[in-house]
Amino acid sequence: MKVGGGAFLHENFKAGGAVRFAGAHIAGQLDCSSAQLAGRDSDHCALVADLIHVDGHLLLNKKFTAAGAVRVNGANVGGQLSCSSAQLTVANTDGNALIADGIKVGGDVFLHKDFRAAGAVRLQDADIAGQLICSSAQLMGMNSESYALVADGIKVGGHVLLDEGFRARGTVKLAGAQIDGSLLLGPSELPAENALLAAGMHVSHELRWNPATQVNGLVNLERASVHRLVDCWDGDHPKAHWPPDGKLRLVAFTYETFGGTALATWQQRLGWIRCNHTTATPRNPASFASQPYEQLARVYRQAGQDNDAREIAIARRQDLRSYGDLTPLRKVFNWLMDKTIKYGYQTWRAVAGLATVYLLVFLGSLVAQHHDTAIVPAKDTKSLASAPTATKCIEDYPCFYPAAYAVDVVIPVVNVRQVENWRPNGATSYGWLYTGSAWIATGLGWALTTLAVVGYTGLVQRE
Repeated sequence: MKVGGGAFLHENFKAGGAVRFAGAHIAGQLDCSSAQLAGRDSDHCALVADLIHVDGHLLLNKKFTAAGAVRVNGANVGGQLSCSSAQLTVANTDGNALIADGIKVGGDVFLHKDFRAAGAVRLQDADIAGQLICSSAQLMGMNSESYALVADGIKVGGHVLLDEGFRARGTVKLAGAQIDGSLLLGPSELPAENALLAAGMHVSHELRWNPATQVNGLVNLERASVHRLVDCWDGDHPKAHWPPDGKLRLVAFTYETFGGTALATWQQRLGWIRCNHTTATPRNPASFASQPYEQLARVYRQAGQDNDAREIAIARRQDLRSYGDLTPLRKVFNWLMDKTIKYGYQTWRAVAGLATVYLLVFLGSLVAQHHDTAIVPAKDTKSLASAPTATKCIEDYPCFYPAAYAVDVVIPVVNVRQVENWRPNGATSYGWLYTGSAWIATGLGWALTTLAVVGYTGLVQRE
């Protein structure tokens, strides 16, 4: 059908069978506001308008009711598509109430003001130049795949609003969606199994996460990207109503900054990231990914919060030991890096430990110097006129200096030749203690020096 002006099936229009506009071209608007479509075809569709071309608006407003699905696949609407207050009381044989896959809309799409659908709303690969407004929509049905809103690959030039009491009995799917404005998620109800599947979604402005109640279903934001993540962490929103452990997917989710009236602390954000891990059991090993930690640390670092960024970086290594699939040897190495230099972020710990060991060896050497023959020459002194002792210097043999001796014992890269010339006497009283302590101090010196070197050179951080 071709219509040079508008087509009006409004006010008290009633139909006992299906209404078909497939392939029609209407130069004006198609207005079905308040129409009552009580019949349907064999596919349970009440209005069939596939590939329709409407230069103006397509209006299904003011308590428009349909006892079957509304199908507008591939439609081209120059103005708005408005279903404000529409009542789609019966779904088709696949469980869909509004089917608009591949639709192109030059203005806004309104599914708001208590819009109700007894089946899924399909907008897969739709191209909407304006906004998609589903504020207060009631999607109380779902299709055969348990979806309430299917918008895979949708392109929206403005905002997408799923707020103000928006309810969905089935899953909201926005995988691969391209939203040039903001996405406002403020639902009062989402399903308990799969709540939001938005893998690969791109939002140019804000993702506002503001559910009215706790979300318990899976929220998948893997590979999604947003410019700003806005959520609220005040007392009325415990954990900002993000889903519990194991129900949040954040791998490759990127964002530039945070916003909101009550910003999360870095500890809260760390707990938010940890929701990405499943509960670890022998039969169900925990999953672990470094990217969510690195992304969070980068945002804090760019905001000038370097201390918080370091804490996140340290927590990533600690969680790798707890949640990651490490061999026993690597777990031991991870634990050692944690307890010593915090994976290179607190290298001063190794330096402080080295200084402590040096001080202990110095004090021990000072005591041993004045203990009966506890420190003796390491070389043969029989040819000398008189035997040197730790407290007595002679001209032909190096003197014993406790400070220098401690350097030789503790710091492996420095050689002042004290150890070459002096050694603990294991045969004297407590000689075994001095000898054993020297060996332990040398081992600790090597270990702490190595940790300090790898820490300051950044080798541990780049692992």
